[in-house]
Amino acid sequence: MSMNATQTKTLEATVLKIKELPTDDQAVLHHQYPGQSAPQGAYLELDCDEETLCAATNGEIGNAMPVPVWHCRVRRYDLPSGALPADVNALMLDLVPLLERVLAGYSCEWDGSNHVGHLSGDAANAEQEIEHYIDEACLPRLTVWDASDWWTANGTESAIEDLGVTEQTTVEELTARIEAEDYADNGPVIVEGVEEFAAWLIEQAAELRVNED
Repeated sequence: MSMNATQTKTLEATVLKIKELPTDDQAVLHHQYPGQSAPQGAYLELDCDEETLCAATNGEIGNAMPVPVWHCRVRRYDLPSGALPADVNALMLDLVPLLERVLAGYSCEWDGSNHVGHLSGDAANAEQEIEHYIDEACLPRLTVWDASDWWTANGTESAIEDLGVTEQTTVEELTARIEAEDYADNGPVIVEGVEEFAAWLIEQAAELRVNED
């Protein structure tokens, strides 16, 4: 949406467009960069100019943020990392009345350098209600395990036996075997560091065979 230097946009009535998350990927709101100690933050994102709502994870490490967010034209509301997509989709629908209050009280003005978003008193109150509603929702989250922690809970030798590691087992084969395991009985689970664990476990199996000989 383009605006000239003197234009102010105020929304009197809105039709919010919701971009739902795919429900076939339970980890869509979980992303952790290599070397980082924690996953990226997740949020609902309300684009006030485009009147759209979506959920996503933060692609930026640290405090960096896109210009529209910095200038308050795009509003973000924190979600727990790893929140399950079906629950987030339902949450977005529940929040529509409050989000439309935000849009109804939104305006965008040129401050001489940038187009900056502003909220009326009622819109600001609606944002507080949105944040409170999300906190109270206590959304279920994906459980994230490191492959090593999951498979060696009963010891390294147990993992070697359970996964059928032999002298002929390759890293590629073992990685595929671990990824194909059915973890569904433990609820929504994602297992990370699989390839690294597979390589390590094959090394451990080889050492055990040498020691036995």
